[in-house]
Amino acid sequence: SKGMLKKALDANARHLGEGPEGRASPAYDLMIHGELEDSLQRWVSAEAKPLQDYAQRTVPVPIVAAKDQPTSPVFDLIIAADVFVYIGELSCIFNLVMGLLTEDGKFAFTVERLVSSKERGWDLLATGRYAHTPEYVEELAEMNDLHVDLLEEAIPRYERGEPVKGLVAVLSHKAAATTN
Repeated sequence: SKGMLKKALDANARHLGEGPEGRASPAYDLMIHGELEDSLQRWVSAEAKPLQDYAQRTVPVPIVAAKDQPTSPVFDLIIAADVFVYIGELSCIFNLVMGLLTEDGKFAFTVERLVSSKERGWDLLATGRYAHTPEYVEELAEMNDLHVDLLEEAIPRYERGEPVKGLVAVLSHKAAATTN
């Protein structure tokens, strides 16, 4: 949400001692407000260009509507920390991410850990968040020609003072993983 993006800017500015919300921060060059799948699809469909061609360190950091986002860069690293609790089926996301990674790029993310699932590898929990099995993550990696560099139990966040059981994953292109 736009409110979450503004909070991220404000927290980072306070941490750096830079003052009011919206000032430039080294953590963000651009924030996009929109649906994840739609934003990724717009980038994958756009003409790719090197990151150095993008204006960096814009002051203030812009929050751009998904429909107005710039054309596609390719990324060395894509991180989705505590994002997939809002998405059940991840196959489309994985496919789109593959179109945005450099040949030796990494895709790192966390999920809440689902102990078992009848069929699909993910489920909506009573908390209103989605959880995923390790097997589901491995299956999606295989389907998208990604190598699992890391997949282990982790605590992505605390909720009401209690640790949430999760997984942290780091994936890379299989071709790059075999040459490294």
